[in-house]
Amino acid sequence: MTTLRTIWASAAAAAFLAAGPALAESAHTHGHGQFNLAIEGKTVEMEVMAPADDIVGFEHAPKTDAEKAKLEAAVASLKDGASLFLFPSAAGCKLDEVEVETDLDKDRDHAEFHAHYHFECDDVAALKYVEVALFKRFPSLSELEAAAITPSGQKGAELNRSANRLNF
Repeated sequence: MTTLRTIWASAAAAAFLAAGPALAESAHTHGHGQFNLAIEGKTVEMEVMAPADDIVGFEHAPKTDAEKAKLEAAVASLKDGASLFLFPSAAGCKLDEVEVETDLDKDRDHAEFHAHYHFECDDVAALKYVEVALFKRFPSLSELEAAAITPSGQKGAELNRSANRLNF
């Protein structure tokens, strides 16, 4: 997994640098997030970063029972990677590991969610795309800047509700 994280970090850095100052200035824009993907062998690693406001509707430490319940539900939804990311069934991809983190507990402006997904696939040759269902689950999220490293090369794309499939 260390090799994939190194590749992934390089891809994310390359995508960030290629986007230039515009992305740096809007790194935390409500409605917009980042989606990174790397494929190595039979392993698919993905990362999602999104503003807390788009995931739970607030950017401060949860204070009320309702906010605490929203946070708990959002974390559970983000952990359900098998329904958030759909691969061709022939690829036989299975969710192996999920990590979800947020800095909401730090009670600072512009809190975010970071989620990491690790899938293992039976047939990488059948792995032609991933469909991202985050937009259905989190309607305030309107766009994801995607960066991918696959056996066929690097790719960048803008994903949204109507164009939610990243083809490899």
